[in-house]
Amino acid sequence: MLEEKYACTIIGSYTHELDLIGRSKCHLVGSGAKRTIRCVVVERNGHVNYLLEIDVTGLNKWIWQNDTRNWIEQFSRIKKGVVTKSLG
Repeated sequence: MLEEKYACTIIGSYTHELDLIGRSKCHLVGSGAKRTIRCVVVERNGHVNYLLEIDVTGLNKWIWQNDTRNWIEQFSRIKKGVVTKSLG
């Protein structure tokens, strides 16, 4: 849809399982499976954007990130923040 309707180019995508951090069980979904986060890198009109999809079932969290400089480090912090109480 992004490619057809909005003339975006999909540069790449990757999916990560979220790991246990401390004693938190937020890295698991109700079925006991590991929670995942998916990133799709999209380019439109010369601008690169990172779209994140996270299964937040049972979590009271949301993410808004506007600055994509140092993306790899920020992505790592987001993954950690989803499974700890440091992201809201």
